[in-house]
Amino acid sequence: MNKYLKYLLPMAFLLTASSFTSAESLKPLSVYITEANPDASRVSYVMARCSALYMGIQIISEKSNPELGKRYEVAGQTALYKFVETSEIANKEKNPNYTAPKDIATKAVSTVKDISKMYKPLLQDSYVSTGSYLSNPLIKGDLEVCQSLANGK
Repeated sequence: MNKYLKYLLPMAFLLTASSFTSAESLKPLSVYITEANPDASRVSYVMARCSALYMGIQIISEKSNPELGKRYEVAGQTALYKFVETSEIANKEKNPNYTAPKDIATKAVSTVKDISKMYKPLLQDSYVSTGSYLSNPLIKGDLEVCQSLANGK
């Protein structure tokens, strides 16, 4: 195996997540998950989106509704863990000799924050127009997918 390959593969996941974010531009998760057979890379992206959505709800609601913020903080951390875990599985499927980088958690948090920034204006607009952060159809649909995954459905 090329000695540089082991350094490139850990980055492949992050580049994939970034390109999904740009290319998919927050395509509804209900659509995204049905477009192809689920594999670890697709599940990883969905978990990143779930973590980002939960993080966005947590940050935007923590002052106006601390109880809601706390609930989504815990859910976001759980989804972040699953994001990292499924990313590792995807990388090991692609390369059995894959070794996780030491800063994988930092990179995962950065990826989730970037995706969360895409949710923020939707959450804000939803609150302004309806008084609820969760009334936007994309937010509502993605939240249903994320909650179903969290409940094992």
